[in-house]
Amino acid sequence: MRNLLHLFLFILLVSIVSGCSCDREKDKPGVITEAPKAKSSMIRPQEFTFMIGEEVPFAIASADSMAVIDSVVFYIGEQVQGFVTNPPFEYFVTTDQQRVGKQLIKAIVYYQDGERDILRTTITLLSDIEPARYTYRLIRKYPHDPQAFTQGLVFDGEHLYEGTGQKGESSLRKVDLNTGKVLQNHYLAGNLFGEGITILDDKIIQLTWKARVGFVYDKDEFAEIGQFSYNSEGWGITTYKDQLLMSDGSATLYILEPNSFKIVDRFEVYNQYGPIEELNELENINGTIYANVFQTEEIAMIDPETGKLIGIIDMSGLSNFNDRSDREDVLNGIAYNSINGHLLVTGKWWPNIYEVELIEVQPPVALTETFDKGI
Repeated sequence: MRNLLHLFLFILLVSIVSGCSCDREKDKPGVITEAPKAKSSMIRPQEFTFMIGEEVPFAIASADSMAVIDSVVFYIGEQVQGFVTNPPFEYFVTTDQQRVGKQLIKAIVYYQDGERDILRTTITLLSDIEPARYTYRLIRKYPHDPQAFTQGLVFDGEHLYEGTGQKGESSLRKVDLNTGKVLQNHYLAGNLFGEGITILDDKIIQLTWKARVGFVYDKDEFAEIGQFSYNSEGWGITTYKDQLLMSDGSATLYILEPNSFKIVDRFEVYNQYGPIEELNELENINGTIYANVFQTEEIAMIDPETGKLIGIIDMSGLSNFNDRSDREDVLNGIAYNSINGHLLVTGKWWPNIYEVELIEVQPPVALTETFDKGI
């Protein structure tokens, strides 16, 4: 058996090298990807969907009678989980501290002849809780420009800031909440489709849909002071700790560094059954991410540390106060009044903004490992 110190030096080197060659986007759940002509193979797991908290069994077996395995190091992503130096080369990966969604599993197999193989697969981790359920109590309604195709909404305690969409009509606005009067307006170029907005310090950040460009404005003057690009569609954006969080209409949320706007991390949003797709306008409320789910009357409540769906707000009935005639005039727009703890919500082309108080109707329920995953 090789010296363990030698093994750990290799672990550090391999982590750096393999991190460059690992492409998360190309790995699909349930598909084992192995190095060309690998001398070993993964013989477990035999299923690829697990619940957070379950242990995932992995086992490596030699596929070449001449290849003698010396040791195996197991990873989730690029983080070492453990190693095995004696046969059988099995390891149980714990998942209780992992994020939900697709996770890359990697095994580096070292042989006694000094060679090694890198074996990869992906598993899917489901949430271990049933989300809490909320309804609402209507407190008050405010007038809203029915020509505003609302894409983003922020309240700073004094004024409402709104980003609107549609080519030739997209804008950034400062609005008097009580009267609905537009106090300040900045129009985007006619070829751009405006999306979500957020306030960071003394700046406003606004996304566009398919142009893959975002804008940074001075909050007071609405003067453009910067631009940035991204490689996906832009839907919603909010602050997250000292960073930014962006949606692109999928189940994935992206964490951006606020100066370079580079993606520094990402995570998927899952409940106990699978991914929550079409996450749209975002709002960070006391560390919980609230997201409109496009074309529904539900607002998702998300734990950004784990990606778990921790709550669902049923806003059905709210749109009955509107004269709705267009198929796209769906619920979209979440702002938070930190003074009274109420939400301000509206929709695309809605004539009103609604102040609501949330009412919990069912607390979150912890699930067991034997819960039917519904897959």
